[in-house]
Parts: sequence; structure tokens; C-alpha cells
Amino acid sequence: MLATAAFPFDLLHAEMVRYAQESEKRRNSAKEEWKQVADTCVDASQLNKYDSLVQQAFAHGNAESHLESIGFRVGYVLAEKASKESPKLQTELEVVKFICKEFWSAAFGKQVDNLRTNHQGVYVVQDNKFCSLTSLAEGSQFVKECGLFLSFPSGMFQIYRKIKWIYQKFKIRHAKEALFWFLDHLNLAEVIDERTDDTPWTWLGSMFYAGQLYTTIGYGYPTTRTTGGRVASIIYILIGIPIFLIILKDIGSILSRALRKLYKRLRTSKRRIAETTPIKRLSLPSINIRKSEGKKTSHQKKEEKEDELRPEQQNQVNARLHAENAFPIPIALSILFLWILFSAALFCIWEKEWGFMTSVYFFFVSISTVGLGDIVFSNPNMMIINFVLILIGLALLSMCFNLIQAALERLLDRLLQEYIEEIEKMAEIVTNDEYYDEEAIPLEFKMTDSDSASNCGYF
Repeated sequence: MLATAAFPFDLLHAEMVRYAQESEKRRNSAKEEWKQVADTCVDASQLNKYDSLVQQAFAHGNAESHLESIGFRVGYVLAEKASKESPKLQTELEVVKFICKEFWSAAFGKQVDNLRTNHQGVYVVQDNKFCSLTSLAEGSQFVKECGLFLSFPSGMFQIYRKIKWIYQKFKIRHAKEALFWFLDHLNLAEVIDERTDDTPWTWLGSMFYAGQLYTTIGYGYPTTRTTGGRVASIIYILIGIPIFLIILKDIGSILSRALRKLYKRLRTSKRRIAETTPIKRLSLPSINIRKSEGKKTSHQKKEEKEDELRPEQQNQVNARLHAENAFPIPIALSILFLWILFSAALFCIWEKEWGFMTSVYFFFVSISTVGLGDIVFSNPNMMIINFVLILIGLALLSMCFNLIQAALERLLDRLLQEYIEEIEKMAEIVTNDEYYDEEAIPLEFKMTDSDSASNCGYF
């Protein structure tokens, strides 16, 4: 046999089904034509010229029976081929290997690369499915049309009735097991169950899928199969993710500011302290106000100067007030942790098969946008509500990040301010020190007599 086939099995099978359907249409048309001829013809001798029409109308049955007969012949040839070209097929494993290497390469254009066995007489092909069924539409239309595609393997199944005759004629053992295995590799039951299930592409399912895209969670269910759906997903991702990140950042900032204000009100139950902006400039402009009563004495000016806060002192006061009014990060993390526990408890109510730790794991993986896909929702009616809980968790997580970022900024500002104050103190000390000599000592180089003598040869 050839190592590669010009027509892979799935394409060949689809062509067989199409040909059988067209043949059935021609037979039905011939039957209608023959019925009209039989009703209008009065002379029986004239019916002889319609023999070809009769043969076309009644030579074969419907498309299913035609494909089933083809499948029976293929199964027969398979057993005959195995006995003639490989007479040493004495065990089931040898028969299976023969089908995987020889027959499979001729039918599918490749060898089986992923054959597994559990050493209990069961062989599983993990890298091939019955591809002809995947092109059909889902739902009721699939149930209506898949019969034609199942007729061919059903015909191969009919050869089991003559297994004893095959063994007596061709002396091949385990032919029944080999043919059973050949049908099992098609995964017909799996594909039929998968294709006849309720489609996930409802309005709720589509909204759930869109939420996975712009949040970058990506559970892997549902997934698009068509080229148009994948192109639409790419466009939606390019537009949705930047918008979502901007909105999520703003929501985190709003929540953090709201919690800071609430915390400040709780701390100052009697009066409200306005937030102040830290002074970052070292030199401040001054405005001189002169009164008509007369000039102030030097003693009054000295007292007013002592009452005024220096810029660095004002910065320290502002930083202390801002730090006192900042919402504590441990409390924010506790709120996020309680929300995770609350949402996980709700998941346990809606998802009957989930335990509490499974729900906690799923929720944490979701709000971290990891989205491993090992656990997904099974109740489609609660997908949107569950996703709303996840969005709230994402907002709380963004709020915690915002508070941590603000705390780090305050820490860096304080360290920078302390460094600037130290530099100012050093500059003030240098300026006020009357013994400080600004003139630098000139740098002199002296050479010994031996160095001068050694360098004379180079000039």
C-alpha cells in the first residue's frame, strides 16, 4: 500500500455520502417518471423501452442502504487483506498494529502516532476523530443528517454476522476484535454526544465568552470553531482588553478613595480634616503685606517668624496627616479575602459537584486572570451572576493594588524628603561656618631627582 493516500478517509467518506445522496435523488426522480409513464401508457409492449428507467429506479435502495453495503464490502476486504498479506497475524495486537500501520496509512494518509492500551484488550486512538461528522451543523440538524455518515461504519459492523465464516475461509484470528477496534477509533458515540448536546452559544453563553476575552481569564469553554468567529474574537480582544484595563484601574482608584474618605470620617467623628497636598518645593514665594498703622518692630517680626512652620516641617505634618488618613492595607486585603470566601460559598450552592476549597481555588484563579480551564461552570443559567461576582473580585483586587501603590509612593516620597532635608542641613552648616575656607588647595606634583633622570631619555 502507499504510505500516503491521495484522498484521506474523511474526504473520501464525505464524497461517498454526497454521491449516495445524489443517486437517491436520481432514483426518486426516476420513480416519479416511471409512475407517470405507467399511468399514461396503454400498450404494455411500449414499456420495454423504459427498461433503463426501471433499473435506475429500483436497482438499489436508499442512500443509507447503499452506504451500508459499501461498508460491508470494505470490512470484507479488510479481513481478506489482513489474511493474505500478513499471514502471521496470530494475536489481537498484531492485527491492531497491522491496521495502524498499513490500512490506516492508506485510508488516512498517516500512521497512528498515539495508540494506547490498558493491557486489558482495549486500544484507544487519541489523535483521530471521525472528521466527517464535525462538518455538520449542531443540534437537531446534526441528528437528521448524521445517519448517512453512520451507514458506512454500520455496514462494516454487519460483517460480524459472518465472523465464523471469515475465520474458516481466511484463517484470521481476532477478526471480530480488530473490526470492533476499527469502529471504536471513530469515536462515534463521543462525537454524537458532543454534537447533539445543547449548544453553549446562547445569549448568556456568548456574554460569558466575551467576558473571558476582555478580562484575559480564558477558561477555554466555549471556544470558536469557525474562521469568522476566531477573527471576531481577535478584533474583540484588541479593542476590549485596553478599555477593560482602563475601566478596572479607574474603579480601583474610586474604591480606594472612597475607603480612605470613609476611614477618615470614622477617625474624625467630630470634625472632618481636609486632605492636604505635600509641599515638594523647597523655596516658597512670599507676599509682604504692609499695614498703614506703621511698621512692625523687630521683636514682632521674630515672633511671627517663629510661629510660621518651615517648609520641611509643613511637609512632615502633611505626610503624617496623609498617612493617618490612609486606609489600612491589611483591612483591604481582609475585605478581598472575605469576598473570596463569600463568592466561593455561593458557588458551592449553585455548582453541586464543587467543594468549598474547589470553589475558593476557582475564584482565586479567576480574579488573578490565570484561567487554567481545569474547572468551569456547569450551570449555564448562573454564568452571568457568577461572572459578576468575579468582576467585583477583580475590582477589589485592583483597589488593593492601588492602596499598595499609594503606600509605596508615600514611602518613597518620605525617603526622598528626608534625603533633601539632610542635604539642606549640610548646606546650612557649610554656609554658616565662618571658618570654612572656600578656596581650594592647589594640587602640586613633585618629582625626585631619580625620576627626572629616568625621564630625560624620553625628551
